[in-house]
Amino acid sequence: MVTRLYFHATTDSTSGLPTTEQSTQTANGSFGLQSINHVMDTTIGTDTSVQIGEDMDDETFGGMTDGYLYYTKFVSPPLFQSAISSNTWTYNFAHSDVNDSGRIFPIVGGTSNRPIYVNCYVWRPSTSSKVGTILDGDSASTLDNNDDEDVAFVHHTTFSGAAVSSMQDNDVLIFEVWTRCTYTSGINRRCFFSYDGGTENTTDNEEAGAFNSNNHASFIETPDTLVLTPPCTPVSQTSIHKYSIIQYISNTSIHKYNIDMPDLVDASVGRPYRDIIDGDNDGLFVKLKKAGSLNVVQLG
Repeated sequence: MVTRLYFHATTDSTSGLPTTEQSTQTANGSFGLQSINHVMDTTIGTDTSVQIGEDMDDETFGGMTDGYLYYTKFVSPPLFQSAISSNTWTYNFAHSDVNDSGRIFPIVGGTSNRPIYVNCYVWRPSTSSKVGTILDGDSASTLDNNDDEDVAFVHHTTFSGAAVSSMQDNDVLIFEVWTRCTYTSGINRRCFFSYDGGTENTTDNEEAGAFNSNNHASFIETPDTLVLTPPCTPVSQTSIHKYSIIQYISNTSIHKYNIDMPDLVDASVGRPYRDIIDGDNDGLFVKLKKAGSLNVVQLG
């Protein structure tokens, strides 16, 4: 069964998560702090989506005219599996930019049928280390550059994910959002990424709504069933236990005890069992070795 993980604005404060981006790609600019980690899980958002990005000019990121932009990281719930298989993953998001010529965003190296950069990996919080990389590179070349100043567009593509082995319980999956922005000096550009809305739209290049007020639900998806809850541990009964039940009667007042116990014979040894009664100043201890009855009558 497929596992779809939606991006959320809620931050993940789990100890041991990465405090910087983990890509081999150089970030020419970052929207926000790289130390921030956000939640991704199987529950879709319920409200208007959140936007990361800003309107850029020639001063933004030191006057960069062609470079990769880092947005943020999304972290899955703890995983309980030993490996993730190689698979074709799905990546769905919405973006918006300004309707001006001379810039390309958010895809790599052209205006149509181009990839977007992906960094997806397994992380071990207990050791603050990367376990393995699913992809640190380009997605499939299926995306187009859409430009309308006031509209966010849906992008729906895939990427080839490598297998990751040697996983341990409580490892997590992390997905980093990257884009590439290329533009001519003097041209304004808007580089916004939308997520955490309540509406799924998997139609590539379709309008998702206003750039700053839509409810698009961005996500990644794998054909695998990711194990996000601890498995049940079977318990085997390796021996038979015999338990004795002992009844203590406190002697806080005067009682009369009437013991009705028939003689019973253990055939294996050929001798009778009788009840054994012991008493002292503190109370009376009664142990019945065979079935009988104990009648207690309080006298005072």
